Amino acid sequence: MAKKAVIEMTRASLITCCAGASLMTVSVHAQENRVSVGARVVTVYDSNQLRFGDQRVDGPKDNTSIAPGATIDINRNFARQRVYLQGAAEYVFNSRYRFLNRESLNFTGGAQLRFGPRCQINPSAALFRAQSDLEDLGVVTSNVVTIQDYSISASCSRPAGFFPVVSGSIQRTDNARRTERNQTSKEGRLGIVWRRPSLGEAELFAQVVEIRRNRLLAAQTDFVRDTTNVKTLGLRLARSVGTRIATEVQAAYTHADPAPGIRGYSGATYRGQVTYDIAPRLGISANLGRALSGRGNLGTSYYVSDSAELKIRAKLSAKTSAGAGIEAAKIQFRGEDPIFTANRRGTDYRYTVSGNVSYDLARTIGLNLASRYRHRDANNGIFDYSSFATTVTASIKF
Repeated sequence: MAKKAVIEMTRASLITCCAGASLMTVSVHAQENRVSVGARVVTVYDSNQLRFGDQRVDGPKDNTSIAPGATIDINRNFARQRVYLQGAAEYVFNSRYRFLNRESLNFTGGAQLRFGPRCQINPSAALFRAQSDLEDLGVVTSNVVTIQDYSISASCSRPAGFFPVVSGSIQRTDNARRTERNQTSKEGRLGIVWRRPSLGEAELFAQVVEIRRNRLLAAQTDFVRDTTNVKTLGLRLARSVGTRIATEVQAAYTHADPAPGIRGYSGATYRGQVTYDIAPRLGISANLGRALSGRGNLGTSYYVSDSAELKIRAKLSAKTSAGAGIEAAKIQFRGEDPIFTANRRGTDYRYTVSGNVSYDLARTIGLNLASRYRHRDANNGIFDYSSFATTVTASIKF
């Protein structure tokens, strides 16, 4: 599921990572040993591949792409330790906009390492490489974006009482043509958790983030170093009511200190999440939050996002499952690229409605149908657009 989320958020050029995101201790359960390779074909119809509104183009904007590829899924347990690797490699062929033909790579791997009766270290790494979404490039051009993400977390959890948690990550974003967007984001986080089984758990945490990128100023020809330092102090509360309801609330104070000439931020960031299993085969979840982040490939020093999301999932039969969701987000850009100087995005609003159905023809053969409608309403109308996309995926595992 993690790799699907990375694909979707990167293609939409909106990776929303809360500045005070909670560190959830990864529990290690007995998991099946498997080594699986497979093949799949992903076909996508998009009514607006160029992400253009009526102000920018008057003509056909639709496109159909076909991406054949290979998949891998490895999970191995060694006593109490676990290693895993999941991902896919594809090549995308486009019917109308062939200059967007490109390889698409998406892999995630890592380990869960146990030490002693309570301590655990979880290193992980992810690689994503594909044509960047045209939504926020400012111009229509081919541009391969490569995102490398390395992270590690550690904790010595206890069933009750206090224990520490710590994590760190480095994300590097490289663009083939839009090199002024290249950036590196470093994050470090330390928390103290208090847990009581009958009440849940509370965590007091502190987080620091450094976002460095190349920025080309309008009056210069050389890149200047654009650094934004973000500090967050917050409290997270989590509780499960039986096995059907789980809630998590987080409130924090965040301060962003960007490069000279870029508006800073000092104020609240927060997140709330509720998951309710209405029945064994039916569940619903809701999320609400405000986050400050520099991740993604948006051509900005950092951004502030307010978002709300509602999802429902259902297991219709032993072979069929379905889901649907609706999301609204408000994005405030800070420190935009010079290409946006004459037409700044400023703030925009994005609305998304999605749905999907999966059917297992056999134990190793699957079909998935997904549809998504997205509308963007920007302060600057030149960036307004609407898009409807349908994706059909056929996969087989060996």
